[in-house]
Amino acid sequence: MDTSVIDSNGDGRIDPEESNGSFITGYFGFPPNLDERFSLDTDLGTTVLNPRDVFVSEADFSDSRTDTFFVELAHQLNDEVRLRLQGFYDALENERFVSYGFPASYGSEVWELRGSVDFILDKEALGLTSHHVAGLSWRELDGVRRENYNLGFTALDRRDISLGATPGDTLDDPFRNPSIG
Repeated sequence: MDTSVIDSNGDGRIDPEESNGSFITGYFGFPPNLDERFSLDTDLGTTVLNPRDVFVSEADFSDSRTDTFFVELAHQLNDEVRLRLQGFYDALENERFVSYGFPASYGSEVWELRGSVDFILDKEALGLTSHHVAGLSWRELDGVRRENYNLGFTALDRRDISLGATPGDTLDDPFRNPSIG
């Protein structure tokens, strides 16, 4: 466990001021200088992990909402011809955060309008019957993908899975603290 970065304000998370900069270290083909914030300084040893031990904490969340609508107007002109007008809408909103430093927000929606005609061609002289569908459609998609690595504060290597999440490896998120967004 690393004790050089601590939750000094006691809120259970590390904010950018407490971390003293980014946890990202560049690699340029040679070993980088060791940053004291990456060194393990307590509880060094080995352990056996349960297959159910995971890399999550109580601070992690993923909240989603989806809406779907469909409408169809159809009219049978006769035994062989049917007209259809269909409308479809789908939307998704998702906000998520994992405590080792990856907040994201996604939003998307799609609209579609279709008009079609179903018809049967029956050629008795040829012994041929065929079923056809012809139509036009219009689709529009709008999506927004917002992902933030907390200005480089993603810290996958700070959590000891055998201990679980601690205030020293749980990073703050922009949904709770918009100033870091």
